[in-house]
Amino acid sequence: MWTQLAPAAASFEIAKAKPVAGSRAVYFPAPHGRVKAQVWQRASLPSGWTLTGPAIIEEYSATTVLLPGDQARVGTLGEIIIDCGS
Repeated sequence: MWTQLAPAAASFEIAKAKPVAGSRAVYFPAPHGRVKAQVWQRASLPSGWTLTGPAIIEEYSATTVLLPGDQARVGTLGEIIIDCGS
């Protein structure tokens, strides 16, 4: 039997997301070139969290890259949903 858990208060959880290493210079294809991107630890990102690129999301087995203008949000199952920008 499955038990559905009530979601935690999103505003509290979203406030807990912290950058891992702050930011670093990352090279993106033209027209962007080298820009400063925030670096995040995926395990610290709660459901409902959103971000606009440029950004890097790191975890033990993968790296997710958000180009400038991309929009990302974390879904209720922990998935990262990305809308590619211009």
